[in-house]
Amino acid sequence: MLDRLAVRIGVAFVAVGLATTLAVGAGLLVTLREMHREATQAAMADVAQPLVARFRLASGAVELRRRLNGLAEDLPDGVDAFLLTANGRVIGSPPGDADAAAIEIDPGLGPGEVAAGSLAAADGTPLLYAATVISRTAAGANAIVLATTDRSTGAAWRDLTRVLPLVVLVALLVGVPIAWLLSRSITRPLRRLAAATADVPSSGAEPLPLEGPREVRDRAHVV
Repeated sequence: MLDRLAVRIGVAFVAVGLATTLAVGAGLLVTLREMHREATQAAMADVAQPLVARFRLASGAVELRRRLNGLAEDLPDGVDAFLLTANGRVIGSPPGDADAAAIEIDPGLGPGEVAAGSLAAADGTPLLYAATVISRTAAGANAIVLATTDRSTGAAWRDLTRVLPLVVLVALLVGVPIAWLLSRSITRPLRRLAAATADVPSSGAEPLPLEGPREVRDRAHVV
C-alpha cells in the first residue's frame, strides 16, 4: 500500500513538472515568434535604407516605377517591394494582392524612419512589412515598402524543438530524484508507524477513524 502512495506522489510531482515545462515552452514559442518577426522586419528596413535616396531623387510615377522594377537584384529572395504615395496610390504589386491601405505610417515619422507591422494577403497568408519613409508632403508620406511571407511561427517552432528536449531532460533529471526523496520522506514515517504498531494489541482500544488516503486508513484499521 505504501509503495502505491510513493508511486502516486512521484507521478504527481513529475506531472506537475511536465505541465510547467509545457507552459514555459508555450511562452517561449510566443517570445521566439516575436523575436523572429522583429528580426525579419529589421532586416527589410536595413535593405530599404540605401534605396531611400535613389527614390527621393526620382520625379514622376514613370520614373518611380522604372526604379522599382530595377530592384529585383537588390532584394533578398522572397521579399517584394512596392511604393506608397502620399495620396494613397500604390506603385508596384503588393505580394499576394495584399491590401496596402492597411499599412499605417505614423505622421511623426520622417525620411529614413520605418513603420513595421503585419498584414494579410488576399488568400489570408500572413505577411510582414517594413515601410521606410522616402519623403513627406502636406498630404502625407511617400514610402518604399518591403514585404515578405510571415514565417516566424515555423522558425520559432524549429528553435523550440531544438531546445525543449534538453529542457525536458533537465527537468526529469532534477525532478525525478526530488520526487523520490519527497515520496520517501512521506512514506518512511508511515512504514515506521506500521512496524511499531504491528504487534500492539488493539482489543479494548477505541478504533481510530477510517479517513484519509487508503494507506492511512489501512494503518488506522491495523491500530
